[in-house]
Amino acid sequence: MKPAARIQAAIEVIGEIIGGDAPAERVLRRFFRARRYAGSKDRAAISELVYDVLRHRGRLDWHLDGAGSPRLFVAGFLLWINKIEPYSIFSDEKYAPSSLTTEEQAVLSCQQHGEPPDWARLNLPDWLWPLLAGHGAANLAALNARAPLDLRVNSLKASRGEVIARLAAEGIEAHETPLAATGLRLAAGALVSASQSWRDGLVEVQDEGSQLAVARLDVRPGMTVLDYCAGAGGKSLALAAAMDNRGRIFAHDAAARRLTRLAPRLARAGADIVQTGLPEGPVDLVLVDAPCSGSGTWRRNPNAAWRLTPARLAELGRLQAAVLDAAAEFVRPGGRLAYVTCSLLASENDDQVEGFLARHNDFRRRSAELLTPWRHGVDGFFIALLDRPHR
Repeated sequence: MKPAARIQAAIEVIGEIIGGDAPAERVLRRFFRARRYAGSKDRAAISELVYDVLRHRGRLDWHLDGAGSPRLFVAGFLLWINKIEPYSIFSDEKYAPSSLTTEEQAVLSCQQHGEPPDWARLNLPDWLWPLLAGHGAANLAALNARAPLDLRVNSLKASRGEVIARLAAEGIEAHETPLAATGLRLAAGALVSASQSWRDGLVEVQDEGSQLAVARLDVRPGMTVLDYCAGAGGKSLALAAAMDNRGRIFAHDAAARRLTRLAPRLARAGADIVQTGLPEGPVDLVLVDAPCSGSGTWRRNPNAAWRLTPARLAELGRLQAAVLDAAAEFVRPGGRLAYVTCSLLASENDDQVEGFLARHNDFRRRSAELLTPWRHGVDGFFIALLDRPHR
């Protein structure tokens, strides 16, 4: 593909991302699956441009005074960020973007000048900036960095050193993560899903922060655990390994279809202590990996911040409180409730814990921790452990 054709492809992808609900990675996969003629260099160049534009969307939106479109975002990125004159690229040539219209040229020429405000520079909608400003602008800049690809070594089948050697034999470079004892970090461009190590269940894709969240739960073999918002089951798999495949784990999700992928993952991992559904009685530990804004993961999906609205954030807050109240009923006296989000917003984290404790005087806070991209180099995770003491 010629450079101009790659730019046109990026415009199409960005339009689909901005206009829909799917994460950028999924849209790109779907786009390339329908265009087999795009070679590996084409896919890499298009993906890089898409993510670069999305990571500068706030700045571009400010420069364009809210009049942005996929074409203008790309043209503005080339002009103001890359310092490339876009008019010859938007040329009407075959496979290239069509020429910029008079209206588009007028928008580009009327750009706002000067230093963008913090919300624009940090690629956040302006209404979100006051909710995150307490973390500091220098720290929040980490949300615009590229996230690494991490794996969790399945300790039921191999050690970390053994997996590093197996992957190296397959031409995949991996290094130990600095914090998680089960983690590996891959070199850029590695494709682990096609490896024999992945097919044999030696590894699962899981960010180091998610692995640390599971480690903080301090589970032991023989425990009975309820993963109340299990989703596709990534944390259930990690719990089974941490428990040495001894005990019982119940994987539940309000949207049962999310659990349909769990059975083959369990079989591949060799984990047989996980079953779907709710327990009949109380358990030792209930994990609530709550639905949230996902603000801790925005470096992986930089457009997600722009899909979030004040109304949606308020709706999530109500849902988090309801889920916590329902899950608490399954905690036995002497047991624990773990509340986890991949959010950096206080309204979804400490505020939810304080609200829960005000409604449930039979629980006590044991600990609370916030993992962040800037301090720990991982996706943002909030982990609170609550005890239910014996009366």
